[in-house]
Amino acid sequence: MTKKLLIVFIALSVFFSNCKKEENKNFILKGNVTDARTNAPIGNVNILAEQQLLEAGSFGGFYSEAASGTTSSSGAYRLEWDNANIVEARVTGSFAGYITRIYNLSAASFQPGKEVSQNLSLYPEANVEVNISKTGAIPNATALNFRFENAEFDCLCCNNSWRNISSSQVDSTFICRAYGDDWLRYRYEIINPAEYILMRDSVYCPRNTLSSINIEW
Repeated sequence: MTKKLLIVFIALSVFFSNCKKEENKNFILKGNVTDARTNAPIGNVNILAEQQLLEAGSFGGFYSEAASGTTSSSGAYRLEWDNANIVEARVTGSFAGYITRIYNLSAASFQPGKEVSQNLSLYPEANVEVNISKTGAIPNATALNFRFENAEFDCLCCNNSWRNISSSQVDSTFICRAYGDDWLRYRYEIINPAEYILMRDSVYCPRNTLSSINIEW
C-alpha cells in the first residue's frame, strides 16, 4: 500500500468511526398524560422524575431529581438522564387545575439505553364548601354530626370521619379540595330529645368550581 493510499484509508477509518452512533447508556422514561375523566391528552404538564440512590453501599433514603420536562401538545413526554445505582424511582405529574399525582416506578426496570414507559392520568380539581348554621330550624337540637361517604380529597383535613358539632357552636364552615367532575355523597344526623333525624344527599362537583353544601339546624 502506497503512502498516499494509507493516508486515505486512515482518513476514511476516522470518518466512519466518528459517524458511528454511540451507544445510549442513559436511563429513559417516556409516556403520555391524559385527563382521568375525559381521556383527552394534556399539554404542558410538568413532569418530574426522581430517584433514590445506593452510593458507596449506603442507602440515602431520600429522593433527588433525576430529570424534568413538560408534555407536548399531544400529552407525550420523554426524559433522559445518566444511569446510576437506583433503589427507588417515581414520576410526578403536575398542572394547574389538576391534582398532582405521583406514580411509583420499578427501579429494576431501568437499564442503560432501555426505554421505560409510564402513562399518567390526572384528575381535575374542584372545591366543596360545607356551611353548617345553627338557626333554630330544629328546636331543642343538641348536636349535629356530619360526614362524607365517598371522600376522595387532596387535603388531609377532609375524610370520611364524622364531624361533631354541638349546639353551642353557632356556625361551622370548611372547604375541601375534591376530585372534580364527580358526585360527592354526604350524610348528617341531628340529635334532639324528641327525635333522631338522619339525612343523606349528594352534590356534584364540576372541575375548577366551588360547590356548596348548606345545612341549617
